[in-house]
Amino acid sequence: ILGSPVFRALRRTYAEARITLLTDAQCRDFAARYSWFDEVQVYRRGLSAGLRLFQTLRKQDAVIILDLSQRSARLAWLARVPVRAGASGRRPRHLTHAADMRDWNENDHYQPETLAEIVRRTLRLDLSPIANIRDLEVPAFTPEEIRSTERLIGRHVRDPGKILIIAPFTAVHHREWPLANYQELILRLEQELGICPVVIAGAS
Repeated sequence: ILGSPVFRALRRTYAEARITLLTDAQCRDFAARYSWFDEVQVYRRGLSAGLRLFQTLRKQDAVIILDLSQRSARLAWLARVPVRAGASGRRPRHLTHAADMRDWNENDHYQPETLAEIVRRTLRLDLSPIANIRDLEVPAFTPEEIRSTERLIGRHVRDPGKILIIAPFTAVHHREWPLANYQELILRLEQELGICPVVIAGAS
């Protein structure tokens, strides 16, 4: 979702290009609902999965790596993709177009503005005039997802009124907003807007 403004702007810029998104299994079905991608593929760990990803990468003219994964950069390098753009990290030699990250806060890496800055620094492409980088886009939910969410809220919130669901935790710590920011947000939602915040998280 945080990358949606960048993906939308890339599609508008390269309207005729075939764009393939590589993501993990948890995001595949959700990402496939966006109209900007011609194909959504899943990458997994392991030798056989790595070989399949290698074959996919060999067909690409360019790869834009928006995360901090050195594995992604290394595989693109091994596949000899002509244009390999991304944040430099520890192995900038794997990239043909590397964005120097020394002046960035790692906690802000996955903010839309930072992702757009990677594209600007590596490909010299300013996405701001093309799309509002702060305008996140969430694809429509299925009826079953809506019903299951309503059941979940109904079990835990007696009189919800206006609610806002907050999921503060991720699998990667540097993608998370500081908890103090969430505390301030929750208080302001309740006191200023009369909204009932509902915090969700995994079992761990």
